[in-house]
Amino acid sequence: MITATEPLEYFPRGRQVVENHPGPNVQDEHRTLGGHPVDFVLLQRMQNVNISLDEDEPAEFYRLREQPIDAGRNSVPSAYICMEEELYVLGHTAVWTRCMSNESQALPQTTFTCDTPIRFAFFCPRRFIRPDTTPAAKPDTNRSAVCLIDKDTLHVFLEGGETYKAMLQCPVSAVWMMPDGVMLERNATHSVAICREEGVPWPRLFTLTFPLEEMKPVLL
Repeated sequence: MITATEPLEYFPRGRQVVENHPGPNVQDEHRTLGGHPVDFVLLQRMQNVNISLDEDEPAEFYRLREQPIDAGRNSVPSAYICMEEELYVLGHTAVWTRCMSNESQALPQTTFTCDTPIRFAFFCPRRFIRPDTTPAAKPDTNRSAVCLIDKDTLHVFLEGGETYKAMLQCPVSAVWMMPDGVMLERNATHSVAICREEGVPWPRLFTLTFPLEEMKPVLL
């Protein structure tokens, strides 16, 4: 017989971290705009005012996945064979958390901040962080990585501290994971002017097999 119990609400581990996070830093060189720092402060405050509903404003979201534990890399109790990873996003900030079973055994949390609000966040496929110049006989890397996409930039952060950063060739409205990389959907509403100027319509879907490679159109 299956016993039913009351459902429990899941509280993301990264939520409290973001609440205590100072947020993105303001460039110091812009504080002397016109020789009056106050002018810049007022300008920044006016730009942050929003009197209408913005549907593109990112909301709180998170992703969870279960990963097998590699005993050679992490000194964790042998009683556990998998760990839970959480990627939490709110506004400009993302938090990457790894945990075994409860809060007392949570591993250090890593925080990332972008200049503009984060629109998409996901755990990178293994081959997405493998350069195309890597020999075919070499096995895929077992390192984990996360990818953050803000307004016009793609950020990739590897667990060893390496980072990749690339500008997107067009605004993106959706992202899908693939075994060999990611698929991006172009935001058609922001590309109408470009299509009219060039006279040739842009493809709707693109693939990206490595963060520093160019986006390749998908032929349907």
